[in-house]
Amino acid sequence: FMLLNWEAVGNTDLSHYRIFRRTGASGQFRMIADNITVVRYKDTQVRRGVVFHYYIVAVDQKGNESERSAVVKERY
Repeated sequence: FMLLNWEAVGNTDLSHYRIFRRTGASGQFRMIADNITVVRYKDTQVRRGVVFHYYIVAVDQKGNESERSAVVKERY
């Protein structure tokens, strides 16, 4: 598994986080998790030898997404 951790958003209007992932440098990002209310996520859908790219957005009470985080690249 791949364990993601990030710093909490200081916005009092925060509802939850969404996590996006792609495989390889040119794949399309897809949402892999929604309604995350803690600052960690365990991605169990990984394969050995594959490079994964992730980013996270915060979602407010009205459903608006923040700008995305920096993209993190990790090989499993």
